[in-house]
Amino acid sequence: MKDEREVKKKIDDAGPFSLVPKKNWLMQYFYGEKPLWKAFWFIQIGGGLIPAALSILAVLWHLRAPFRVKSEYFLLLIYSVNLSYLLFAWIAVWRCAPNSKYQLFSQLARILVISHAGYYLWKFFKIISVIKF
Repeated sequence: MKDEREVKKKIDDAGPFSLVPKKNWLMQYFYGEKPLWKAFWFIQIGGGLIPAALSILAVLWHLRAPFRVKSEYFLLLIYSVNLSYLLFAWIAVWRCAPNSKYQLFSQLARILVISHAGYYLWKFFKIISVIKF
C-alpha cells in the first residue's frame, strides 16, 4: 500500500514532463471528478445555452435562406447536433452527482437528467416519425 502511494506521488510530482497524460477539464466533468454544482450549472445549464443559441441562429438563417431544405430534415439536423452535446452534459451531471455534500441534490440532479433526457428523446422520435424517408 505504501509503495503504491509513493509511485502515485512520484507520478504526480513529475510535472508537465510526465508520461502519464492529464485529463483536460472537460474530461474531468465527463468522468465525474468535479463537484456536482459545477457540472450542473456550468455544463448542463450554461453550456446548454450555446447549442440553444446556435439553434436559434440556424432557424433564423433557414427562414431567410435563398434555398429551402424541408423543415423536418432541418429540425432533425438541429436536434441531432444538440443531442450530441446534451449526451455529454447528461453523462457529466450523472457521474458528478455523488460529488455533492447533500444527498438530496444528488438525487434531484439525476431526476432532472432523466426527465430532460426523456422529454428530449420523445421530441426527437416525434420528429423522426413525421419524416417520410
